[in-house]
Amino acid sequence: MAMDEGAWSGSQAIKNTGNHHGKRVAHGAFWGNEASTESLTKKMRLHKLSDAVHLNAAHCKFKKCIDIALDTCNEVHELIRTWRENHWHLPGRCLRLNKKKCEDLQQYLERTKTSYTSSTCETAAGEYLTAVKRAKNLVEESSHNDWLLKAVELWECSEHFVEVFLDLCWSSHIMSVAVKNSKEQEWMAKEQEWLLNSRRCIAQANSQKTETCDDKEKLGAMVRATLLDGALKKGSAEHQLALLLEDRLNDQSSWHPPILTSFNFCIRSRFRLLSRGASKTGASGVVLTFPWVYEKPFAVKMRHRNTSNVLRTFKNEFEVLDKYRSPYIVRVVGYWELESWLDMRPWAHSATLCPFLFMEAMEFDLEGLIHRCRELQGGSDVEEGFSALEAIKLMLPVAKALRFLHDKDVAHRDVKLQNIMCSNATGDFDDAIVKLIDFGEAVEGVSRIPCDMNRPAGTKGYMDPEMWKVDSGTGTRSGYNLFRADVFSFAMVFVELLTWRSPWGKMGREVQEKLNNGERPPLPDDLPDCVRFIVECCWCADATARPTFTDICCMLQNAKLLLLDENFFGERADLFCYLDGDCIDRNIFDTDFLQ
Repeated sequence: MAMDEGAWSGSQAIKNTGNHHGKRVAHGAFWGNEASTESLTKKMRLHKLSDAVHLNAAHCKFKKCIDIALDTCNEVHELIRTWRENHWHLPGRCLRLNKKKCEDLQQYLERTKTSYTSSTCETAAGEYLTAVKRAKNLVEESSHNDWLLKAVELWECSEHFVEVFLDLCWSSHIMSVAVKNSKEQEWMAKEQEWLLNSRRCIAQANSQKTETCDDKEKLGAMVRATLLDGALKKGSAEHQLALLLEDRLNDQSSWHPPILTSFNFCIRSRFRLLSRGASKTGASGVVLTFPWVYEKPFAVKMRHRNTSNVLRTFKNEFEVLDKYRSPYIVRVVGYWELESWLDMRPWAHSATLCPFLFMEAMEFDLEGLIHRCRELQGGSDVEEGFSALEAIKLMLPVAKALRFLHDKDVAHRDVKLQNIMCSNATGDFDDAIVKLIDFGEAVEGVSRIPCDMNRPAGTKGYMDPEMWKVDSGTGTRSGYNLFRADVFSFAMVFVELLTWRSPWGKMGREVQEKLNNGERPPLPDDLPDCVRFIVECCWCADATARPTFTDICCMLQNAKLLLLDENFFGERADLFCYLDGDCIDRNIFDTDFLQ
């Protein structure tokens, strides 16, 4: 079905939005049908006064954006200008890490500033303000006095800068949309496309590798100088971090944080005791949170059984986390295999290697967030759910993480509530930090693996029904696409955020049986049409018709803007559409393929 440019406006995509965001009011309903001329005039004055207050607030927010953007650009410029390669150890603000990347960031800030005009609307200015804050945060981390800690946390952080570049381009693009600057829109759209394609381009990857090597050479010199410093106290936070960085720079694992020795335990007798104090537990392991250097909390994930499969799974998870670093994926610090006892009797000599995965600590997973919000609302019987806008704010970072992984030819294969962590999830989630975790099932080189070689993987209740399809001729499983399976799991998580409940109120196995039979869980009645379209596309029975995460990110960003301002895009009709795996145009106007 062809799209009629004049038949639909952006605001129509958010009808039936319910009580949370984007509720529509019919034009004229505010005034009343029998209002007198005098009262109508009075109300029009009040309406104009309200518009003036709104415009003043928008102008203030716009001015705040300009001030922060200018301050950030000036700060980056000054830090780069005062780069002191021979005096990096001195106290005070100084760009110590990622100099080349910060120079590129400065260029993007300067370029995107040109999208500002006096008529930029509040919604667009707010998106730009968010992007600029992220840019400023990266610069501050790269010039932190505790540079050893930041080097451990950030390590290879090219993707952190790329995501900020993408956010700056997106916000600049929508500011151009707001003022109908078609030339700027076209430039920013091409820049976004180039940034996304560069992830797949070998030549670009080599270029980034050269820049990364330059930064690592400077870091190596700084680490060596620190370790040779006679004033460095052995065992101090700085000494531990320097030793860890030295190992990393040399691709070794000869040193481990001394705190890990406190986790050497008799597996059979003490594992249950440890599990009680764990921040997260699983069928075969626990995650413990504890303060390490500078009393900063970190997390250690460990397993209690000595099998080659466990060691292989843990090592695979570390390698994937270490290789594919993103601001939307949990930061990994290191991986070690240390000796632990299987038996209380020392004469039995029943020691084994226990794997330890050391990473950043997060507050709780999305399941924990739902439980916390439900308790605040009055208990487990509350039939609530996050609003469409709140759910988008929580799921957009997950979509960006999976967009990055799929661009790198990596599938996660176990997307679920428990594998998405968050911190600072307060208020309306504007400042929430959301990250994807648990890469034990992740697979690299997906495009080189025949679909019929992919075994079922994941958690029941989130798994793609395609995994269970059987070829009628051979009686064997017909195979499935790993990327499209991640998309299906993403939709199932989205539904749980919107409802705060497991689909149909059933457990994983029962849910999976219903999904395999072609059923899909009910969505809230007041869900905006645009969000409903995104979710239903992601769990479409025809896996080929599902969107990629590049398309999902774009549609989620458009939906977010419409929920903030239903008239933002005016009469545009290309906000919720994509080309599927068979290059067929799918759009919100023709949803027959979702039936």
